[in-house]
Amino acid sequence: MNPSTKTSTLLVETIPTNLPKQVTSLIGREKELTTLESLLAQKEINLITLTGLGGAGKTSLAMQLAKSALEKFSSGVFFISLASITKPSLIPVEIAHILKIEQAQNKKIIDAIKEFLLGRRILLVLDNFEHLIDGAFYVQELLQSSSNLKIIVTSREALHVRGEQIYPIGALDNEHAFELFTKRAQSLNPNLFISSADKDSIIELCKRLDGLPLAIEIAALRTKLFSPSALLARLKPDLQPASRILNLFSSGARDLPARQQSLRNTIAWSYELLDEQEKKIFRTGSIFPAGFRIDSLAILLNLAEEQVLEIVSSLVDKNLLKSSLEKHAVPYFNMVEMIREFAWDEILRLEELSQLKNAYVNLYAFLTEQADKALRESQQIDLFSRFDDEFANINLALEICVTAPQGSENWVKGYQILNNFHRYWMMYQFILVDTDYLARARKSIDDFCFAEPELSQKFLLHKANIYSLLGTFLWFSGNYAESKDLHEVAYKTYLQIQNEIGVIDSLNNWAANLACLGEYDRAIKLLEESTTLCRRINNRWAEMRNLSNLGVWYQNTDHPEVAIEIFEKGLSIATELKDIFFISAFQHGIANFYVRFGNYKVALATLKSFLEMGSQIQGNYLFAHSLVTRAQANIMLEKLEPAVGVILEAIALSEKISDLDLKIDLLYACVYILVFMGLYQEAIQLIGTIRKNRAETQMQENKYDVQNFKQILEKINASISKDEFASLELIGSKLSLDAALAIAVEVLETPRSTENKKHQPLQLTAREQEVLALIKAGLTNEQISNELVVVLKTVEKHVASIFRKLGVKNRTEAATWAMDKDLLK
Repeated sequence: MNPSTKTSTLLVETIPTNLPKQVTSLIGREKELTTLESLLAQKEINLITLTGLGGAGKTSLAMQLAKSALEKFSSGVFFISLASITKPSLIPVEIAHILKIEQAQNKKIIDAIKEFLLGRRILLVLDNFEHLIDGAFYVQELLQSSSNLKIIVTSREALHVRGEQIYPIGALDNEHAFELFTKRAQSLNPNLFISSADKDSIIELCKRLDGLPLAIEIAALRTKLFSPSALLARLKPDLQPASRILNLFSSGARDLPARQQSLRNTIAWSYELLDEQEKKIFRTGSIFPAGFRIDSLAILLNLAEEQVLEIVSSLVDKNLLKSSLEKHAVPYFNMVEMIREFAWDEILRLEELSQLKNAYVNLYAFLTEQADKALRESQQIDLFSRFDDEFANINLALEICVTAPQGSENWVKGYQILNNFHRYWMMYQFILVDTDYLARARKSIDDFCFAEPELSQKFLLHKANIYSLLGTFLWFSGNYAESKDLHEVAYKTYLQIQNEIGVIDSLNNWAANLACLGEYDRAIKLLEESTTLCRRINNRWAEMRNLSNLGVWYQNTDHPEVAIEIFEKGLSIATELKDIFFISAFQHGIANFYVRFGNYKVALATLKSFLEMGSQIQGNYLFAHSLVTRAQANIMLEKLEPAVGVILEAIALSEKISDLDLKIDLLYACVYILVFMGLYQEAIQLIGTIRKNRAETQMQENKYDVQNFKQILEKINASISKDEFASLELIGSKLSLDAALAIAVEVLETPRSTENKKHQPLQLTAREQEVLALIKAGLTNEQISNELVVVLKTVEKHVASIFRKLGVKNRTEAATWAMDKDLLK
């Protein structure tokens, strides 16, 4: 391997991607792949839509194209399957889920995605778009917001948006169809002999299958049982189609060619070879949009896992199911989209849907209840990945519940499923359901209680639970005032129905809101009341959780030393309960106490033991907070390099965590680092972002932050005039938290020497140079938006970035800089 090849390979290996490995080679698509690579490389083409019949191989070709382009997209190449999406409005939800983007309060998820994409060179593959054509405007909106973004779409029809490059994928020709069939058949039986008669039968068989790779591969698997001529004879043309996908081109029309139904016939033929038990498991497995685990399917069917595993293995061998071993720690099994829809048609034909929906809801009510219990025990580490894998499945269960008749069993189960996530969200602060269900569930139960006041009494527990859960979600997002009101209503409702566990939890949640608003004395009073109740009913886990918060808040009172006693007592309970999360929480609390009160070396020693354990549950917000604390200790010890490394790791982790408080702390840490480096202008912009968010959320500063930050401001003010400070702070106030953190990452990752750090501006991107040229020409932001055909918000971010990089305060100074440097003629 020559050095350049080795360097290229290493580069590709560092690029973020979720592209699955291709087990089999792509046959007969070399010409298409070459053409598509050329199209994708063209600067003016940002959207390529692969169109064609189901089973034509669009997905395989799209993934191969994406894989070949990996090194050209430094920020990542991501495959996003839309097959399980039921409505266009969920397209951005699924994109955000794959990219690990949180949904912030009072912000559309599409805007959060656009902010994430800004400045990143990313390739998205949106697979199976045809049933979501009404959502094509999302694709156009994303492309307009980022010039570095490219999208590959697979769909049975074009999106019909501006700038779309359509590329039809036809059937395989006879030669390649024959090659595909033969290779797949011989992969099962290397000694398979293909006679002249067999060759004719295979070619005819492939013609009957419209040259569709999926259908050909399914047929090739049957050569274990039948000769090619026998396979040809078994293709039946008389099964009536019902599926929206398989029937896309023959919707009710009786005079369409039979070849348009051949894929259905192929799947039906394979299905008819199954025995009744295999058929039942095949149909039942199709209800899981994200695929299923053996244990889940066994619970749903009330069968032994061994029996289900044996039949599922048989279905995998018959190519009706496929396993996903690389993505998941435990194997998941799912279906090719068209096969899954065939199975759904069978469910509808046999009138099994109502029964399956009930069983499916019961399954997720059970699984989430078990997970909720496990979070209070010593089984926390595996739950994060399990819930992430089940994202689409859980949302389907909630959709069934939320749309069920009010007061029905499934309607009630929906509130149980949602409530089972409360502890998970509290510990990990990563939302794993479509948050639209929270608002819908609250409205539904409010409407029911208003319309049926007498019947509503038996549903008050669910009302309290949904108010509490929605309050927790708003708390993550920084909406502390509204969150406080919801938790207060939840507390009063739990009190009304004499639910002691609910009272304990709601007092803790209510107190947390008050603490964020600066009402520490009142928060502590409520939490002590909750802790007293915990001890009365001997609820050690709830007492431990209360002590975790109580220790944090006591640090902001006139007696901060009490915090250490509380943390040590809580740590003793957590150790007794073998609760990894809260052992880590108390270790972090102790370390954070030492940082606040100047004992930085002891803090780092305490954090060392935390990090060894906390890394096991690295997906949670507590681990990210610990990294911030570690960075703060290193900053105070003037150890810049480790502080920067740790803070960059924490920022990367924060991208998938819904915790405003964490992001504020990250920005504070970045400000300290930037001031230490002498980068006052960048630091002031981050201060502007912090102050804006504090004002909007009413988040109060604690004594520690006020005291230490005062010294930082004094250092800045000694070098920056009041007017310049105000100008830079204003620029920062227009940035979102994520945008500000992105700027911090860019600055901290840019190597600059001490001598030139104040005089050498950061390099402008190609798009920023375009924007600066238009500023020099005197155009407003609105005019630049029209000129470059991008949204106004994107222009505003480019302008803010230009000001920051050039160290200027306004458009006049930016234009003057450009003329002086003579760089933008």
